[in-house]
Amino acid sequence: MISFADRATIPANVLIRFLDQESVLLNLNTEKYFGLDSVGTRMWQLVTAAPSVEAAYNQLIEEFDVEPETLRSNLSDLLGHLVENGLIATQPADVGTTSAVLTRLPRPAKALVLRVAVLLPLLSISLRMRGFGATQRFLRKFSPLRNIAPR
Repeated sequence: MISFADRATIPANVLIRFLDQESVLLNLNTEKYFGLDSVGTRMWQLVTAAPSVEAAYNQLIEEFDVEPETLRSNLSDLLGHLVENGLIATQPADVGTTSAVLTRLPRPAKALVLRVAVLLPLLSISLRMRGFGATQRFLRKFSPLRNIAPR
């Protein structure tokens, strides 16, 4: 059974083609293809784009006039079928997110990651406003590692 707290991802061996509002999914490993009608296609689109199956479910409730229990059951059945045939994979919703990575880092590394996250937008703005030479001078002046690495 699929956990609605998980996130659905598209395996590298799956191709999808959209035909009007329907779609065809092809598993390159098994060489089997599967067709989805417009509702199944919309479910697949939302589930593979949302941060969790629960988020996709909530969006589907807003889009379709259906009882929540019926939708949950139908979505669960579809996802079970797709996972069984290797057309989607599931993983915990926080895998690969910044918060999941930061919680596993030691405190000094967290501070460095956060500084880089702050400096990158400044670098982009500075590159556009002042040119590359000014950006290098800016980074040398405000770099948190300027006193550690020899120049």
